[in-house]
Amino acid sequence: MLRTRSMWLVGVAVISVAAAGLLAATASQSTSLAKHGPGYAGFEKLGDKATLTVLPVVMGGEANRDVADVVGAMLEGAGMDGIHTVDGTFKAAEETTFEELPAAVGAWVAKHPPQTDYALYAEFLGAPHTSLKEIRMVVVDKAGSFVWADHQTPECTIFKRVNPRNPMTCCVLVGECLNDVLHLPNAIGTPSKEGRMAARWAEKSGTPSNEEFDAIKDRQKALKAALKSAKLEVYPVLLGGTVDRAGAEHLVALIKGAGLCDATVAGTEPCFEIKPNSNEQRRLWDLAKAFQTQVRKEKQQADYALYAEYAIGGGQAHAVHFIICDRYGEWVVVDFQNSHHDDFNAVKPESRADCDELVLRRLKGYLQ
Repeated sequence: MLRTRSMWLVGVAVISVAAAGLLAATASQSTSLAKHGPGYAGFEKLGDKATLTVLPVVMGGEANRDVADVVGAMLEGAGMDGIHTVDGTFKAAEETTFEELPAAVGAWVAKHPPQTDYALYAEFLGAPHTSLKEIRMVVVDKAGSFVWADHQTPECTIFKRVNPRNPMTCCVLVGECLNDVLHLPNAIGTPSKEGRMAARWAEKSGTPSNEEFDAIKDRQKALKAALKSAKLEVYPVLLGGTVDRAGAEHLVALIKGAGLCDATVAGTEPCFEIKPNSNEQRRLWDLAKAFQTQVRKEKQQADYALYAEYAIGGGQAHAVHFIICDRYGEWVVVDFQNSHHDDFNAVKPESRADCDELVLRRLKGYLQ
């Protein structure tokens, strides 16, 4: 678990591993479908000094500011200080072609001028997890005049290298294409500071203060020191919205088999519901807070309690979250894994049992 509120990346920090290999793409290959307007040279020359408003990104046919915030945070981390996002519902008509898109975006921006010199519009066409067909991007100036546009398809070099399979990696692709134009000082996905966008994402994600992260780290040290004598209760796993006691039993067997600590299955089940949220960090910390509340109400007899949630669909796992609280409900571990993380990709979880193995692998990383 990352220590500071720059966890906005859910990854944006861990994305740097995936993004690092993208920088070798040549401009001629990666922007072969790009178009330039009269203001392109001035935009390119400004580089990281350009001020840019990221309009709500269109995904699944809906304009989504959360996704725009991720793109903005990536660009801010790469060195752009003048990044903003706004609310809005603009989306190009479904039948709009790529050639028609700059004019459509420009007309909307001309009527709704941003506070920055430029505006970026992006749309993800197709389903990111299964059938992403195209990612389109347009930059216009604040008067609506066309500056730059690109559309990446599976045949394009950056598309192939990023292999966008989910909204986060689609955002990486957008960042990489802008980086090709602006030649930013830092790699996409490597936050250099906690700026406006990072702070906004942290606030929306519900992540705790740096002081709480420090306290969590101290509690991990205490658990590690007392591991052999510690007693751990494992709650039934939340699997696709269903409480799964067999998952807890298997996880207990794995923990005991690995000799980590004495583990048993909890006698009670999770008694809370978490509202769906496209922000995975928000989901994680909503889960952590709900479990913390339950542990405190139940007055745990065991030293520690563990709760895990697995998002599985389409024959593969998309996310694994787990929380460990001490008997007083204080967080000891708050962990998430998805396809941006090395351990997740090493296990390649497809089933509940695979997710159990991933949790064990993460536990060993924290405690051994």
